[in-house]
Amino acid sequence: MSNANGVNNPVEAGLRGTELPSVKKWEYSSIVGMLMYLAPNTCPDIAYVVHQVDRFPHNPKNSHALAIQRILRYIMKTQDKGMYMHPDGSFKLSCYVDSDIGGLFGSEDSGNPVSVKSRTGYIIKLRNVPILWYQTANSNCSFYHGGIVYCFIPVDA
Repeated sequence: MSNANGVNNPVEAGLRGTELPSVKKWEYSSIVGMLMYLAPNTCPDIAYVVHQVDRFPHNPKNSHALAIQRILRYIMKTQDKGMYMHPDGSFKLSCYVDSDIGGLFGSEDSGNPVSVKSRTGYIIKLRNVPILWYQTANSNCSFYHGGIVYCFIPVDA
């Protein structure tokens, strides 16, 4: 990896793990765990793609190996980059919330245990600087006629 070319983004569009399992023996869970540490602490720009590869620790495919290699090549190229936070003059606390409830309904196999039907996330800013963010995927959704969706999201106290 030290001689690899860097890439400009951490994910390749349209990548899906539909082929045969990876034949290479490697520490998939260990590498994903290291990336999970980096994502929220120092590299929030890789959080989404790391979450995607973390969904398949039990049966990684060749495409997952390629995705991890791409993340590492992205980190290698951007290791001298950073985020500059410029707090504004006000003492303003703001929160932004987004959700995609049922957005993957019908596009993934509902019998597949890694199928996700809901995503929720938020970011909290103080003086226009992010201080806390969170994203979760949830498959515990019940669909009722009339378009109402009930999701059971566990909350830590």
